[in-house]
Amino acid sequence: MRPADLPSTAEIARTKPHGHFMRYVAGCRCRRCKQGRKDYESKLDENRRLYGPNDFVSTDRVREHLLNLQKQGLGHKLVAKAAGVGKTGLAEILWYGKKKMGRRAERKVLAVRATVETLGRRAMQPAGETVEYIQRLLQWGYPKRLISAGIGQDGVALQIPALKGKAQSVHVKTAVAVRELFRMVKIIRRMWSAVHGPIPSGHYVWLKRGDAVALGNLKLQPFAVNHEYFHFYPRELREVIDAANQLKRQLRKHGKEENAKKQNERPEEPPVRNPGESERPGQASGHCAGKSSLRGCPNHHQQRNRGSKSHERDGERNPAQVLRRGAGKVPASRRRIRVA
Repeated sequence: MRPADLPSTAEIARTKPHGHFMRYVAGCRCRRCKQGRKDYESKLDENRRLYGPNDFVSTDRVREHLLNLQKQGLGHKLVAKAAGVGKTGLAEILWYGKKKMGRRAERKVLAVRATVETLGRRAMQPAGETVEYIQRLLQWGYPKRLISAGIGQDGVALQIPALKGKAQSVHVKTAVAVRELFRMVKIIRRMWSAVHGPIPSGHYVWLKRGDAVALGNLKLQPFAVNHEYFHFYPRELREVIDAANQLKRQLRKHGKEENAKKQNERPEEPPVRNPGESERPGQASGHCAGKSSLRGCPNHHQQRNRGSKSHERDGERNPAQVLRRGAGKVPASRRRIRVA
């Protein structure tokens, strides 16, 4: 049944140039429209020969396949992009009960699988392959800073929790970047070995500048001073070292928790050290805290008294010396006046 709002063939043909198949359908029989019809028929025959017939088939298989892909994290929009078909038609099959579709479109949709190439960039996938690639690059001597820059991360450290066993999955974006970097490194190593022979021990091959993979743009670099030779150890030994490191981390964590618990259980101390004594001028915590104001400090009085007694003793021994030192005036009864 023809929709009521669909324009007529003549109205559609007016928007097309001469030589288009719609012009021929509308009734034009000019030379260009006849040639356009022949080209259109030839294209249909070629498609039938290459891809088979394009008759209508049921959408039951496609709908079941789309629901299965959704469970794996692949929506109908990503399926349409991977298959090269319209997303609207797939949405109608899922939610609006569309019953028929072309055979070729069905074949394209059924060929789509949930792989790294088709999944969304932020979807998660198992990290086994990604971790294996990174460990191989580290074993070849490539520093973590270079690997981090090669996969588009900021900083010098590899921000991949799965590399230390803290996670079992990685983002598809990270997995794709690591895989492409590993492929490029393999090509670089193969090019260098074909011309210069095997790569010397303790060295790796990288680009001089830019990202152009060419023989003239390759250079031989020594391993970093802090290169982790842990990756050269046997697998069993590496597993033992990892277990020992995990045990050390757990012990450190337990020790911090115990220290925090002891700190919380300590009794509270008063803010004033000698709460029973009354404060005096210049005393903030029951002691002579203020150096600028020493009035009222018993220690200061004791020092002053000791100083006055020492001055008296000095005066008894030699009053003139005390006067010269400025320790005080000599009493008039003890002054000796010499007469020339």
